Amino acid sequence: MEIYYKNSNNETMVLTQYPVRLKQKTAGIYSYEWEVDATELGTGSRVNAFEKKAKEYEMTVDFSGARGSRAELLQEFYELVDYDVIHKSPGRLYVGEQYVEGYVIASESQNYEDRYRTVGKICTFYVPYPFWMEEKTYSFPIQDKETESDFLDFPYDFPYDFTIQGTGMVLQNEHYIESGFRMIIYGPCVNPYVTIGGHLYRVNTTVDSREYLVIETKNNLVYRVKNTGEKVNEFNNREKSESVFEKIPPGQQTVSWPGTFGWDITLYNERSEPKWS
Repeated sequence: MEIYYKNSNNETMVLTQYPVRLKQKTAGIYSYEWEVDATELGTGSRVNAFEKKAKEYEMTVDFSGARGSRAELLQEFYELVDYDVIHKSPGRLYVGEQYVEGYVIASESQNYEDRYRTVGKICTFYVPYPFWMEEKTYSFPIQDKETESDFLDFPYDFPYDFTIQGTGMVLQNEHYIESGFRMIIYGPCVNPYVTIGGHLYRVNTTVDSREYLVIETKNNLVYRVKNTGEKVNEFNNREKSESVFEKIPPGQQTVSWPGTFGWDITLYNERSEPKWS
């Protein structure tokens, strides 16, 4: 699978294609560890919880070619990864469609006696949240034909596909465990709600035309984005009788909503290691 790094400024470098190659076998991207919180008993122990701490991957990236072009690649890589550290905004290491977020916090050059056209960089990639993520986006367009044109007529483009994915009023979570998500509800609508698998997700607010509402489980965020791009915190207006941050169970989930607005949901499928291929 293709492996590449994308920084928080959306600048990308492929790490599996000459003249830049990551040594995958020594990178440890398929290694993981759970820490056990246990109480020792007279015989054996009782498991209280499993936890994960931040992880560091030691990756060697080789840069090949003539001295001038090689120097340009090394400089490009340095600026790519250092941008994230300076801005305290994590970059993403992708393996296929899966990614983990983190920072390159250390780097050491390595020269090869038998490969004079290649310089290696031994990098320490610090991952605060050591889970590999795969995103799956599903779109549910507006069902009220009289207002459909208002829903689709945005003054700017969204990176989403406004088509039903899957089987209409059913959301299929293909992950083996429950998934976090990012839900986007497009205005105009008042007190919008969506029910997934019998669970209510509702925010008691008004979303005007050309605005949208976001529910994000990763950091427990609820906010509305105005047509100017300004974000308005709607956390206190979330429905409290049922948590809007309830994760989506695996399997087929029945979906219902008024149909007067369109919405998208991106499932965050987390794994301790990337999928094998």
